[in-house]
Amino acid sequence: IDVCLVSRIPVGEVTSHRHHVFKAHDGKDQKFGRDLLRVELLPEGGKPFEMWIVHLKSNSGGKELNEPIRLGECHEVHRLIAKKLSEEPDTSLILCGDFNDEFETKTLQTILGAPPILKTIFDNIPEAERVTYNRKPYRSMIDFMLCSPAMADRLVPDSFAIRFGTDEESGSDHNPIHARFKKGTA
Repeated sequence: IDVCLVSRIPVGEVTSHRHHVFKAHDGKDQKFGRDLLRVELLPEGGKPFEMWIVHLKSNSGGKELNEPIRLGECHEVHRLIAKKLSEEPDTSLILCGDFNDEFETKTLQTILGAPPILKTIFDNIPEAERVTYNRKPYRSMIDFMLCSPAMADRLVPDSFAIRFGTDEESGSDHNPIHARFKKGTA
């Protein structure tokens, strides 16, 4: 349930939001149930970028019970990223991880905002093949990489992919996602 980032690229500043307190959907104080981790990556000879790693609470136990918690977290993820992008519009960042919900849901749309502040990069994958959670009967896409406009511009076209496999092959009930990005100029 914890989040982490493993990187071959040198790591800069790391910010944990584990103890960050914010106002929930109902106005009460809330914390992230699972960390929202921000990691600055410093590619040699390239433009730095940020990875924001999320693992939203699952809907286990019922959506009605968990939705208020999840929406509070999603509003805060949106607020933090929107603040960063309003202060530094050219920031290259990727929000990625296990969102525990499909793209069309209220939770994902809350993070994106209206108009969306982040861009999708999975459009090259046919809908029938968008499966990151490989447990039956729930087979669906719940793991995403969402990019700031500056990072989306660095995407190598059609490089987003899902590595399909069984639990035994990948060590998880999730199929990994990956994409390639250009270094950009420092």
